[in-house]
Amino acid sequence: MQQFDRDAAAFNRLCVEGNIEQAIELGLTTCYHGREKNDEPEEACLRDARTDLLTRSALLAQTTTLDEEADARLHALLERRVFNWLCDGEPLEAFLFAQLMPYGDAVFDTGFDRQAPLTLDEFMGCVAGRCAPGAQRSLTQERLDWLGAMADAVGREIWNRAQAILDNEPLRVGSRVVASGLRTERYNNLRGTLLKRQGQRWGVIFDGAREPKALRPENLDVALPPAWRFLPFPTPPIGKEYVRRNGLTRAPERCEICPGVVNFGEFDDAASEPKRVESYRRYLLRGECAHCLWRPVES
Repeated sequence: MQQFDRDAAAFNRLCVEGNIEQAIELGLTTCYHGREKNDEPEEACLRDARTDLLTRSALLAQTTTLDEEADARLHALLERRVFNWLCDGEPLEAFLFAQLMPYGDAVFDTGFDRQAPLTLDEFMGCVAGRCAPGAQRSLTQERLDWLGAMADAVGREIWNRAQAILDNEPLRVGSRVVASGLRTERYNNLRGTLLKRQGQRWGVIFDGAREPKALRPENLDVALPPAWRFLPFPTPPIGKEYVRRNGLTRAPERCEICPGVVNFGEFDDAASEPKRVESYRRYLLRGECAHCLWRPVES
């Protein structure tokens, strides 16, 4: 996790300096977890910290020109981690559809990234194209239906995490935190990653620990460089681009074109669309209004 913290700090500096493309490239490199370099599947603490970094990268990518290959890779890495999070790190797909595995079907998430990562939409296309023979055909359709439901859940979760970033919430899934003010002294000043909200507490897994602890928000400090705390996006470059696009003399204090980012809930009936996995990308990350992708810097 120390290496991740160093890379994340470098990512933040590049963003503040306006070097968006370099920041995204660093994010892709930092978050890749392949079998060729790792003996064990990605740990939960690293998975969620990387997910937060990838979500920020995905939002930032909409302010620059990113080639299709890099864009697809970014979202594939992001979707696999959210998929894993929704399954609590368990191999649910392999367990539910074990009968299909002898027919050559791989699972979407193994805890590792593919050298050529696939989005859920692309993976579902592969599964449909390798439909097992005979009696296994109906089970393959069940698997596709399950993957489709998971795709919707992944999209909603990414939407929620992106909104938390846009709203500048300091405590969110994937935040790197430091414990403080605890009665158990040995936990104070330890770094960890937020996994899930548990009622009034946050599930925190400390670096090097196996099991998470449930801590109150008042006992958690965000472990971020001060320069990034109120800078979810580098506002000067984005502000200039927004002004240029809309023929304005200065960036407005609030959006004058639309009321905000499109509400994902309005697209509940989009499940019938063949590209439903892309919905969160179309309606959240690729909105028509560039101003909706950032917030003013807080003093």
